[in-house]
Amino acid sequence: MNNRGVLTLIGLLTCSLLLSLGCSSAPETGEGKITFLQASEDSSKNESTNNPLDEEIDLLQTSEDSSKNESTNNPLDEDGSVNTSTAEPLSFPRICQAWNGVHNRPDSTTVENIARHDLYWDTPYSFDLLWEVTEEQPYQGLSTTLVDTDNDPSLTKARILKEELLRLNPNIKTLVSVEYREGKIELNENDLEWWEYGLYPPESPFWFWDTNGNPVPGWSEDANKNGVVEAEEALSGLTDFSQPELIELIAQKALALKESGIVDGIFLDWWNEHHRTAASFLDWSTFYMTQEEELESRLTILRRIREVTGDDFLILVNTNESKAPRSAPYVNGSFMELYKSDYSKGYTVEYLIEVEDTLHWASENFQEPRINCLEGWRVVYDYGNAETRITERDSEENQRWMRVFTTIALTHSDEYSLFGDDNAEPFRDHHHNWYEFWDASLGEPISSKRQTLNGIEGLFIREFNNGYAVYNRSGAEQTVPLNNEHVAISTGHISDMHLLGNLDGEIYLHNIESGHAPSETVDQ
Repeated sequence: MNNRGVLTLIGLLTCSLLLSLGCSSAPETGEGKITFLQASEDSSKNESTNNPLDEEIDLLQTSEDSSKNESTNNPLDEDGSVNTSTAEPLSFPRICQAWNGVHNRPDSTTVENIARHDLYWDTPYSFDLLWEVTEEQPYQGLSTTLVDTDNDPSLTKARILKEELLRLNPNIKTLVSVEYREGKIELNENDLEWWEYGLYPPESPFWFWDTNGNPVPGWSEDANKNGVVEAEEALSGLTDFSQPELIELIAQKALALKESGIVDGIFLDWWNEHHRTAASFLDWSTFYMTQEEELESRLTILRRIREVTGDDFLILVNTNESKAPRSAPYVNGSFMELYKSDYSKGYTVEYLIEVEDTLHWASENFQEPRINCLEGWRVVYDYGNAETRITERDSEENQRWMRVFTTIALTHSDEYSLFGDDNAEPFRDHHHNWYEFWDASLGEPISSKRQTLNGIEGLFIREFNNGYAVYNRSGAEQTVPLNNEHVAISTGHISDMHLLGNLDGEIYLHNIESGHAPSETVDQ
């Protein structure tokens, strides 16, 4: 992130609330019926009272009047947009936060830990926003009007949070996740308060139903930590996003978010142009839309969003390791959330080569400004043990994988990266440590992407204002010769000759006055 030398950010990021997955109560069940799991104990049961940012925002609001008179560099213009005149140039590496954040900085505030990142997306609630509901219209999915978490239509609380994020990091881009493929479903509303209802009415035509009359599970988590996702652990219902009424709701939500001035864009999950995703999360053998229906529906969603928001509103889609050429004219980037089948292992070289190719394609073909984010998952040693996560993330093996994905992003794109938990773990996804490696300030790139060092296949190097990023998957340890002394960030080693192991990456910093250069680079 920017301003690393200006801000000392330390601390623990309290869990963001994944309202799109959490269920406040289970519906009536019977034989052959799926029970949709109640949210875990640390989830909010009343979204208006349990935002982890509330205490910080209240303190900020209390001091707002005095701070207005003390500072003339407000990062927000009068219309709520970013005042970029106060922002310093954004340095690399650039790190993104996908929903949940940092665990290993216990002395920092929640907002400070978010502000370490240069791209951040989450549910509306984490930005102190809510889709307005009333007793007469209690379904968030049907609402296209925003209020803040104090039910204030002027969004005062959300604006204070935005201003604080921009004060800490004037370059941060923020997005709200908009659900279209699945959502919280509550079948038995008799035992609930109206604000606890699901995304849509239980009888809504938006839901998909299986042959037994059950809602089709769209997402599940291994709540009992037995390594298997079971029917009673379902967290959301699958929706029919081909329906024109649902497509229009999605577009109008995007418009409301743009007009709020609180965030820079939206995030759309489950984006795939090559395979179907409209299936039960428990049984991928039965699909409820054809591949053609899914693709055309997604493209219709994008076209309609662009019709109502214009081109100056960011759209990020989750394509995993795949390209999305049909979507490219409409979106600004891909969240490359990299799946692996075995949580106890890393990634294969063959898969990394595919990832490199897709990331480079994304960095050249999506709309500007591009906001691609590459995320690798860590190796898990003790499945389901919450107490060991911070330590495991800092293992030598996981730090090596962190360097791999950071330097892939640095050598193959101009955007963001993240290294987080494996989604197989029975906890909220994407939590991560903040690594000192990410605090290195490379400045801006001054050489092109995908260059190899000395023509060695799989050994990539890129020059920045303040040094070099090098990524090695050549199959062997390699020598990195530099014309003058550079410091290797991960080891502190200072030399003009460095060794870099296979399947590893490194950042080498130099004195920017020296004008150093590597031996030879070859464009790929």
